[in-house]
Amino acid sequence: YRLVSREIVQAPDWLAAQMGLPAQARVLHLTCMHYADNRPFQHETRWINIDAVPDVDTADFSATGPNEWLLARVPFSDAEIALSSVAATADIASFLGATEGTPLFLMERSTWFQGQPVTFVRLHFHEGYRMRTRY
Repeated sequence: YRLVSREIVQAPDWLAAQMGLPAQARVLHLTCMHYADNRPFQHETRWINIDAVPDVDTADFSATGPNEWLLARVPFSDAEIALSSVAATADIASFLGATEGTPLFLMERSTWFQGQPVTFVRLHFHEGYRMRTRY
């Protein structure tokens, strides 16, 4: 795991609309990389609603990823997951060691706790990633 960037910003309009955030909500915007066997595995772009998560604005994500941190502190009551395939942008391709335009598996997940928006995350997985589920 590696924290790439961290900044507090006003929620972009698309995020506020998608999550039901109030106008001019502040969010913590994180970019992270995850590795497996010393190879790029997953690129994470995450927005966390500061009003919904106490102390997130001062949390240290240098050694622990935001998903683990959030699960230990904030429950969620509702989640929405979207799965798709997208062409790698130049930026994402450089992080994942892929060629621009390569098809990548994308997972987007939104979570809420009792109607309050908590987080939205966009996860790009390495070329050839496959997900299997069993019920």
